[in-house]
Amino acid sequence: MPNRNPSKKTRALEDLFLAVLEKRADKAAVEAAKPFSDEALPEDIARLVDSAISRGVGFDVLKPGVSKLLNLLYDPLRNHRYPGGEVFLDSLMQENRGAVELLAEARSAVAAMNASGGSHPEGLARIRSFAERLGALEIHYLKKENILFPAFEARYPEYRCVQLMWSIHDDVRRSLRRLRELCEEADSLLSEINGEIGRLYFNIHAVIFREECIVFPLLAELFDRVSLDAMFEESRSFGFCFLGEDSVRDLVSRSRPKSGFPEEPPSDACPEGTGSPQAGGPELQTDTGVLSFEVMESLFRALPVDMTFVNAAGKVTWFSNSPHRIFPRSPSIIGRDVRNCHPRESVDRVVAILEDFRSGRREREAFWIRHRGRFIHIEYFALRDPEGRFLGTLEVSQDLTEKRELEGEKRL
Repeated sequence: MPNRNPSKKTRALEDLFLAVLEKRADKAAVEAAKPFSDEALPEDIARLVDSAISRGVGFDVLKPGVSKLLNLLYDPLRNHRYPGGEVFLDSLMQENRGAVELLAEARSAVAAMNASGGSHPEGLARIRSFAERLGALEIHYLKKENILFPAFEARYPEYRCVQLMWSIHDDVRRSLRRLRELCEEADSLLSEINGEIGRLYFNIHAVIFREECIVFPLLAELFDRVSLDAMFEESRSFGFCFLGEDSVRDLVSRSRPKSGFPEEPPSDACPEGTGSPQAGGPELQTDTGVLSFEVMESLFRALPVDMTFVNAAGKVTWFSNSPHRIFPRSPSIIGRDVRNCHPRESVDRVVAILEDFRSGRREREAFWIRHRGRFIHIEYFALRDPEGRFLGTLEVSQDLTEKRELEGEKRL
């Protein structure tokens, strides 16, 4: 008979998770928790992970610990796998199927290389092709990080499990980068290629299970069809991985009632408060002149930089939406705490910069990185009013790849 005492279940799962994290989850500990672990729900896992992150348990401990816990609770959680029916979540699940098919192809290629006893050119070419195609998974992860995660954070108090998932996204990204490098190196060891393929296989499957058996079921309970449809429309700007246009149309037609959300928003549709002001509308008057809001919107679209503003309270309140953005942004991040907009491994540095800006210890900070083969300059500025009161932080990113190659002069 199922156990209906939620407090006992909570304590039993907490004890089991602690035993796993402390590497003392022997057979006796697992058996003691079994009457309760057999009833594990997605919200139980979200709560356990959230609590551990709040206590400061490091991700180096949490990643293997959560994997072990989910292995122990695999069957009950699998019974709660999201069944489908909402186009946004269905599209993400279809992208997962594409990733799984590619992973199977990669294992076949590696098996052939192992059988041959070396990383011959044809085998490396197959692995390189796999790595390039699997790189499309970045689209899937960006949609989660910019649309799904902000929505989950806004509605679910114990949301920190998505921070752990984001960190695994970055693990996948690192493995893909390293795999591409190995395919270009003439002296690559087959053992290294095997290792990266193994890490990719494990991490991608781990993310898929956590999406479909934990996060998606919770999200489906938190949001109605209209809200999830709006997320899908927002996701269109990122595109789709492993899904052609016909597949997307089929998903829409299966997931939406005939009278539901339109497949494509009308070209003249403009929700109240979001459209471009008409001529003669509001203006910004400064000491150096006047700009209409219409011109300001065009100006921000034309500038060859990405800009994001975080207010004094640490909330994202605006970003520029030029057609050449370097780092994708989504309207879902508006109002999001900036600490949740960065992977856990880098958030402390971001918070330190903002605190220095707030206190006046610094006025700007700059970084430069390589991103997808491009040289990107990222700069943060403290904004203050004429009296010196801190207003917030402006992030400005620019692709300087071509500008770094300029020589001589080009005059009017």
